[in-house]
Amino acid sequence: MMKLFHKKSETGAPKPMKKRKKDIRGSITALVVLILVPTIVFEGFLVDLARMKLYGNQAIMTADNYGESVLTIYNNVLKDLYGLFAISSQSNDGSTALDALEGYIASSFNPSSNVISFGYVQGLQGLTGNALSFMPGYGLQQRLSSGFMPYKDAKVTLSYEPIKTSSLAEQDIFSTQIGDFMRFRVAQALMESGSDLMTALDNVMGMASNAEVIDKKNDFDEAVDEVITLCSEFYQLAKRFNQYGPDHVNGGDGYILRVADRATQTYRDLKTVTESDEFKLYREYKDNEDAIMAARSKKKNLKEGQSLTQKELELLALEERYNNEPNARRVQLKKWLDEIIDGYEASLDGTVINFDGYFTYAIEIDRCARNIKTAYDNLQTAAQKLKTALNDPNVTSEMRTNMEEDLNRINQLFDTGNTYSSANFSGLAKVITDQAGKNAYNETQHKRAEKHIEVMEDQRDAYLDGLPVPQNGQKIDTNGFDDFYKYTKYKTLYDNLKQMFEVEDADNSKAKKQKKAAKNAANNAAKTLSKQETSDARDVPPGCGIGKDGKFDVEDMTFMRIIDSAISIFDGNSILEGANDLLLKLYTVIYDTSMFSCRTTNKDGDDNGKNQNSEEKIDTTLTGYALCREINYLYGAELEYLFGGFKNSDANLAEARNKIIAFRAIVNFTASYMIKEVNTTIRAISDPVKVVNAPLGIALEAALRIAFAMLETVADWEELIDGAGVVLIKDQLNDMTAYDQLKDIIPGLDKPSGETKKFKMDYETYLTIMLIALTTDDQIARRTGDLISLNVSCVEQGLDKNGTLTKDTLSFKMTEAYTAINATCSVALDFVVLPMSMANMLLGGDTSTLDEIRNTGFKFTVTRGY
Repeated sequence: MMKLFHKKSETGAPKPMKKRKKDIRGSITALVVLILVPTIVFEGFLVDLARMKLYGNQAIMTADNYGESVLTIYNNVLKDLYGLFAISSQSNDGSTALDALEGYIASSFNPSSNVISFGYVQGLQGLTGNALSFMPGYGLQQRLSSGFMPYKDAKVTLSYEPIKTSSLAEQDIFSTQIGDFMRFRVAQALMESGSDLMTALDNVMGMASNAEVIDKKNDFDEAVDEVITLCSEFYQLAKRFNQYGPDHVNGGDGYILRVADRATQTYRDLKTVTESDEFKLYREYKDNEDAIMAARSKKKNLKEGQSLTQKELELLALEERYNNEPNARRVQLKKWLDEIIDGYEASLDGTVINFDGYFTYAIEIDRCARNIKTAYDNLQTAAQKLKTALNDPNVTSEMRTNMEEDLNRINQLFDTGNTYSSANFSGLAKVITDQAGKNAYNETQHKRAEKHIEVMEDQRDAYLDGLPVPQNGQKIDTNGFDDFYKYTKYKTLYDNLKQMFEVEDADNSKAKKQKKAAKNAANNAAKTLSKQETSDARDVPPGCGIGKDGKFDVEDMTFMRIIDSAISIFDGNSILEGANDLLLKLYTVIYDTSMFSCRTTNKDGDDNGKNQNSEEKIDTTLTGYALCREINYLYGAELEYLFGGFKNSDANLAEARNKIIAFRAIVNFTASYMIKEVNTTIRAISDPVKVVNAPLGIALEAALRIAFAMLETVADWEELIDGAGVVLIKDQLNDMTAYDQLKDIIPGLDKPSGETKKFKMDYETYLTIMLIALTTDDQIARRTGDLISLNVSCVEQGLDKNGTLTKDTLSFKMTEAYTAINATCSVALDFVVLPMSMANMLLGGDTSTLDEIRNTGFKFTVTRGY
């Protein structure tokens, strides 16, 4: 504020100030200036704020338009082949168009500078010259040239950045795009098989319970086989022991009494020979041989008038009888005696007795009895698991009824307290092991038996030589052996085991032959299914990050292994997911089977799917492109890749084949119960055997059903790869495919008449069902993306049918195919008075699109996607 001073008077006192107009001149101007300064600043602030607000809105719209424009430059090959939208590596034409479009969109901040609008339209439409004059809006550039915008001097920059998490490699995004594509096309893909497909899917999942039962039945049968094998081993050991002891009333083969009786009988037989007329004649001749020779000489030299005495006549008569009896010779008589002695000796040499190894043998039978106890426990566990599996209400009723009968029969046979109880085996084994203490005594009896041979030979020589005959050998004691036959329960067990494993009646012999034939048929079928397949399908390029390493080696496709594989398949399915996820999975699988090839692609067929000699049929996708090697890089093994996920196509073919075979084996084993004629015939063969030999009868039935399942599975597979259809669930005789191979294995099986009227599924339909039921969402989505990456790259590279990709020529990747972007419009404009702190305060929380404030620049970002 200004201060006004008064001049002093001469006396020194201040003089009064004189009012002069010039002293206050300019005061009002200063006041106005003081008032206008804040006013101007405030007005400038409002102007800056208005401009900022205005171009902020314009920047948002510009970013939005730019983002939408960028999304129009999608990958055309991906869109044309598979109906999917994504931004990926752009062509030169696309980049040029986007650059031109960027300048056109940025010109919205200064329309008067827009000089490309009609040139851009002209380039798009192919219009030139006067043709433009007929277009609506012609001359718009001239009308805009005189326009005014308050931010025409703003510095505008447009840019975009793909959102990394929006790539088609993300399962949710990928599945949603396929769902959008398939929503109105799924009916076209399914055609008339839609309802049948859903029914088939339900039947496939229903087989999970049957697969579990069959698996537990296999375990149960293996446990039964283990028990039977050990029982057979135990019987052979008990039989050896039985050869040590005395003979039995019921035909036992006791060694001790047998050789004792044979020794006694041999002595009698030797005496019988020596008491024969031939031996007496021989011995009488030998005893009088000198006198006979003298009588013969006297007779020869007899003079007239001389005569022989009565004694001499008798001696000559003896010689005549001797000469007329050829058997009264030492050689012949010795031969007879030797044969008797040799027979006795052979009875000793032919025995399997090994006294020196008795203790080892006793340990073996004790071990065997213990193993039987363990096997029984395992059998009980397997039986309980089978019973639990049979309680599942989804198990086929015919299968449940028959298996429960077999289960009860085996339980009764090997139940505690029964003849075959483990306690009886242990008790019989104890009798044998306790006998080890008497082994030395029994061996002494055996040595006595051997000593008899020398005594008998001495007696033979004495008889022949007319010498005093030695006494018989020392008697063999038969009372030192503890015979298990005196224990009724052990005798019954042994006799039953003998009946089971040794008696070959007609029924047993026939049953064993049928069982062997069934097993051979199943083994031959397994060999057929185990053959290694090769194809001309290309493999996934190495090093590109697609597929898993390793090669699928085909193992022996035995029934047991197939069932184990089926169980693991059902355990890994994801069918019980949320309804929306399941729908997307269904869409994806149907999409896959409509877009990709398999081993039967382009195989023409008649109504039954049989290959014909007609003109080749070309399968096309839902987008109208032919399935061929020029587009489908893994042609012939693409759908199979969805199963296996291996880089090696042969491995994927094998993986898909084995899964289908595993499922068909389950279905066909179940069919052996569901087809009335088959079930009745098998039971008619096995039931009579079960009455007399339950284990053999049950094993025979199992072998017949496995042979049926394996032969049907082989025939089914051959039909499928030929392009034909196979009935999903077989419950009628005419549903069968292998009757000609089965008629000899199951004699008496009726021949099917007529063709089945049921819906048949071909190879691709089986793939469809099993991809839905037996794979996870993640596997389907990820592997589908792998196939798309290969095929789009194949087309972009222009490969012919023999061309190959490498990791460096894989031009399209799902991880780089983005479906959303952040579009940014950066605007820089000088302000008059607005400070940055005030701008930040006013706009910082005003909109979510404001991304950054820097100096006088404002960056607005919007997110846009398909």
